[in-house]
Amino acid sequence: FLVELLEKYWEEFLEKLIEEFLEKFLEEFLEKFIEEFLEEFLEEFLKEFLKEFLKELLEEFLEEFLEEFLEEFSLLGEFLEKFLEEFLKEFLKEFLKELLEEFLEEYLEEFLEECLEEFLEEFSDKFPVEFVEELCRNS
Repeated sequence: FLVELLEKYWEEFLEKLIEEFLEKFLEEFLEKFIEEFLEEFLEEFLKEFLKEFLKELLEEFLEEFLEEFLEEFSLLGEFLEKFLEEFLKEFLKEFLKELLEEFLEEYLEEFLEECLEEFLEEFSDKFPVEFVEELCRNS
């Protein structure tokens, strides 16, 4: 009876441990990934993209529709260009950030669950003492 009870609680303990680990890891990893890598990547990507794209777009637009008006009010043209650049930069940054968050969360969760399932298959039948001994030997 005692062995069955220990096995039951051991399995529950491992499942809970895995669940907590997944939650914490995903949360911390995504936060760090977004803060460091994604921000830098998007900043560089958008800078280059916006340089080329906005120049072409704005040049055509400004030439066709605002040429006469902007000759007299050149500051307005600079303001419009800067405003559009900042707007597109923020919009694309948020859009890409959301897409990557969703993808990474799903992918990482699936990947970690598979890894931990394999791990559990190997160790779930061992009691805590054997489990810890095995971990110590493998590390």
